[in-house]
Amino acid sequence: MNTNVALLNYNKWLYFILICVAAIALSTISEIYLVDDMLFINHFKDQLSYDRIISILDKQKEYFWMSYIFIPLLYLVKLVYATSSVYTGLFIQSLKISFAKVFSVILVCEPIFLLPKIVKFIWFYFFETEYDLLEFRYFYPFSALSITNIESLSNWFIYPLQMANLFELLYILVVAYFLKKLLNTDYLSMLVVTLISYGVGLLLWASLILFLTVSYS
Repeated sequence: MNTNVALLNYNKWLYFILICVAAIALSTISEIYLVDDMLFINHFKDQLSYDRIISILDKQKEYFWMSYIFIPLLYLVKLVYATSSVYTGLFIQSLKISFAKVFSVILVCEPIFLLPKIVKFIWFYFFETEYDLLEFRYFYPFSALSITNIESLSNWFIYPLQMANLFELLYILVVAYFLKKLLNTDYLSMLVVTLISYGVGLLLWASLILFLTVSYS
């Protein structure tokens, strides 16, 4: 079968649902096995009373399921934004490809970002079994943040350092590969276009997060 046809020959809605289910499953497993009340109690004990902490935890557990509702929406926004960024770069370079095909490539590559969630679970469950809430919350494997002392950082540094990771690089490499197949062009030129277009989109997104972090911190 032609590679171009095979790439697009999958049920996109089913694939999207499976990604969302996998993300929810990984989050649930992490909450069950890695996050307990003592993490929160130890973190907030100098700021809040014990009863207040327990009350917050009870509320959090009561409404925890509601966070699942937003996962598909967040994924959809992320996928459309990434598609728009890459599509814009291709359009500027006069490379003719439909938005739908670019979306198919972005969607098929999205499971790459489930890998850090799996690595995080393995790391804290089997290796770093003693940790505090900050270490767990901000840990992102193979990122610039993982080799930085979190306690010495301002809050607005954390997200950009998380984004500088090997999974983003792998994602760019794979997206460029599939686009190369679709457009029948050389890999290096497609890698450059993908790196610039997706990279600019990523920087704009990071700037928005930084603005919100600074504004509401």
